[in-house]
Amino acid sequence: MTDNTHLRPFTFPATGEQVRVVGDPERPLFHLGDICRLLRHTNPSVAVRIVDQEERQLIDMRAISAGETALDFGYPVGDNAEAWFVTEPGLYTLILRSNRPEARAFKRWITHDVLPTIRRTGGYGRWSPRSTPPTSATSNCSSPRPATP
Repeated sequence: MTDNTHLRPFTFPATGEQVRVVGDPERPLFHLGDICRLLRHTNPSVAVRIVDQEERQLIDMRAISAGETALDFGYPVGDNAEAWFVTEPGLYTLILRSNRPEARAFKRWITHDVLPTIRRTGGYGRWSPRSTPPTSATSNCSSPRPATP
């Protein structure tokens, strides 16, 4: 079950700016307004329609407990306390649709490295589904094991 009651900071790698996140590590939800601010998307009302319906969720910010990880963005929580959050696929959709330089670097990595590697090897990272998973003896190796055809 996703925990949408605790707010955590996430630092956007391309800019070093923070984004509000709720949920758990397996199913994080990213604050749409923060993503729009990072991507310089001027109209969150348009951005929310870019992502598929199942990739967005309207959350009442008054129900979120920031606790020790509170982020002070200077936005008051008043009568209109609902905010859109997007799933990880929704985040990628917004980044891939963006023409910002920060997004272009991410898009290039995805389209020139990650996706071609997945197509060729069946996976991306230390080992792929077509190769043998790392064992304790090989898990500390610095280079990935070659994928077998």
